[in-house]
Amino acid sequence: MRFRETGFDATTVVEICESADIAYGTLFNHFPTKLDLLRAIVDESQDTLAQNVEELAKEVGSMSDKLHSLFELVARYSETFGPGQRDLVAQMIALGYQESPADKDRRLHSIFRGFLESGVAGGEVCEEDLDALTEILFGAYSSLTLGWVHFDDYPLAARAQHVAALLSRILKRT
Repeated sequence: MRFRETGFDATTVVEICESADIAYGTLFNHFPTKLDLLRAIVDESQDTLAQNVEELAKEVGSMSDKLHSLFELVARYSETFGPGQRDLVAQMIALGYQESPADKDRRLHSIFRGFLESGVAGGEVCEEDLDALTEILFGAYSSLTLGWVHFDDYPLAARAQHVAALLSRILKRT
């Protein structure tokens, strides 16, 4: 992806077309603006996250194990972007929250809620606490991602595992 190499703002439409080996006009047939292309990338990224989280929820094991796997996945995925691509991740995060239709506005919440619902089905998560736990899980995900985006020395993998351990302890109390 050309954005990964030079960043969103520095990448021109001409460079995108050359990299993808498509005509300039062809790109605009599918994406009216460069921002629309990034929106499609964000949608694809959220689809991938949803698939991975759904697979984790189906795995055999405790919610504690699944939480550790979830946050390990988040750390690994974020780090695939590398330090020089944090501005791209920041742009993707911003797009995930602005100008989104109502059905997409809470997409990440529904992904994490589905994950926790597997814990309800397994008797490890109290259904009455599901809304609050979804907010906590989403907040932890967002905080970790934003910390990594904004601080070069942010210890994402270590923090992700600490957050997973803390959330595991919270779930045991509910």
